[in-house]
Order: sequence, then C-alpha cells, then structure tokens
Amino acid sequence: MFVFTNPIKTSGSKILFLCTAMCAAVPAFAQYVEHKGNDVTSPLHLLKPAYVTPYGETKMADVKVSLDRVYNYLDKTTPFELIDKVSGKVVSDLKKADSSSIFKPGDYRLTSYEWGVTYTGMLEAAIATGDQNLKIIRLNG
Repeated sequence: MFVFTNPIKTSGSKILFLCTAMCAAVPAFAQYVEHKGNDVTSPLHLLKPAYVTPYGETKMADVKVSLDRVYNYLDKTTPFELIDKVSGKVVSDLKKADSSSIFKPGDYRLTSYEWGVTYTGMLEAAIATGDQNLKIIRLNG
C-alpha cells in the first residue's frame, strides 16, 4: 500500500494539455502499413520492391553505358584549361599563368566541392571497372 505524503497538485490546464498530447500521439501509431513479406519472413533480396519505376537486373553493359554517358557529359561541359579572363585566350604554358588566369567556366567549377565529389566518383568508377577512360582529367592533355 502506497501512502502519498506529498500530494501532487495539478491545474486543469495541465491535465487538458496532457490529454490533448496523448490524443495527438495516438494517430502516429496508426501510420504503419503492413506488408505480406518482410526481412524476418523472407530475405530482403527476394522481396519485390514497390518501386514505381520498373528496375531490372543490373547488367555490366548497362552500367558501362551510363558511366560513358556521364563521362561524355562531364568531359564536354567541364573544360580543364586555364584562360586569360580578359582576352579569353587559352593559357597553354602554365609558366605564363598569372593573376588574370582563371579556370575556363563550365557546368561545374573545378574548384568547387561538387566537382571534388564528382571527380572522386569518376576515379572510383575507373578503379572499380578497370576502365581508365573514366578518369576525367587526363594529365597528358
């Protein structure tokens, strides 16, 4: 038997707030949607995903086509060369680069974070596939 020596005094507004919060939380539990299979009843790789886009089996040839498309886009739209920002002429001799030399503008800025992520991804793709053509920047020109 419990004996309360210090009774808790609550106001009506606190009780109303608590009841409102509990009623608002109940629908959150009703949002779970049950599926016929799950990772307990079936291995995940055997479950058919509910994608709207019909994905199929990944084939190396399809990956190669996608990587080549990405490479060709990057190679065409992100030039790796210095230009004189006043005249627009290409600075081919790096010893002649000065304060008016800038990277030629493209879809990506070669000094941006996004380019670093993209470049790293393409280098990793070259390593994973063994396709050295995926290296975006060729040091030999």
